[in-house]
Amino acid sequence: MSHFARYNDPKSFALTRARLDFRTTFEVLIGKAPDITAFTLHSDLFTRRSQFFAAARKACWTEPDKPTNLDDQEAEVFNVYIHVVYKDAIPEVIAAESRGIRDDIIGVFKDLIKLYALCDRLQDFQSANLVIDQFVRCSRSCKNRRASGARLWSTIYCSRTIHCDA
Repeated sequence: MSHFARYNDPKSFALTRARLDFRTTFEVLIGKAPDITAFTLHSDLFTRRSQFFAAARKACWTEPDKPTNLDDQEAEVFNVYIHVVYKDAIPEVIAAESRGIRDDIIGVFKDLIKLYALCDRLQDFQSANLVIDQFVRCSRSCKNRRASGARLWSTIYCSRTIHCDA
């Protein structure tokens, strides 16, 4: 039996980890007309990571070929989210910037907040935790203590799906 056959054999692969099927995909539309960007995602991966996509892709909510519409999101942020899901890490350019290489540390914080808000909206808690971990590392290495203060943490909290009163 070849290695490929073993990978596709549910009996042998199930013993090590959950098998992902990369043959099925769905489309996500980001933005509002005329600036709509289409992304094609692997169903198995994204419906396991995101409770939102798991629910949105159920047959009772949508037809298999109908795209999921997220018209209130930015394509640039969604593209970074896709990277986080596939790599299980914050993109190195953002990580490097948050280590102080970028002068605009407030801009890095704002980017991380947008990414966290998207992860929270999609109910992808694994990715949201990666963003928070990066935010904590960034806060610890930040020379501008005002930038890493309670106001930014409040902004993160208030960007969540369930909003606060602050």
